[in-house]
Amino acid sequence: MKKIQLLMLFCITTIAVFSQGAVIYQDCNYRGRAQLLRPGRYNQDQLGIGGYQASSIKLYPGYKVVLYNSPEPGEGDQKIRLTTSVPCFGSNWNDKVGSVVVEVDNTNQGN
Repeated sequence: MKKIQLLMLFCITTIAVFSQGAVIYQDCNYRGRAQLLRPGRYNQDQLGIGGYQASSIKLYPGYKVVLYNSPEPGEGDQKIRLTTSVPCFGSNWNDKVGSVVVEVDNTNQGN
């Protein structure tokens, strides 16, 4: 019985750890190389899939992201804010994401 409880605790902890933030994918429909991004700022070298290669992003509940077309967050001439997952970026953003900011989304708390 104790082994089952430990296994369940491990599974719950693993799910909790990997469901915090966003996962950025190299290909549409959440395929290809992927990288978990916890809350923070990620430049081109920190994205884990390479700069300017992102095609989709999965957001976990309670998180939002800002995508930039520059290698450093906060720079560049274009950005887009997302509060939901996107299975395939349109032509305006496919393979054009250079940096990302992941934040906790507090806008729906208390409702």
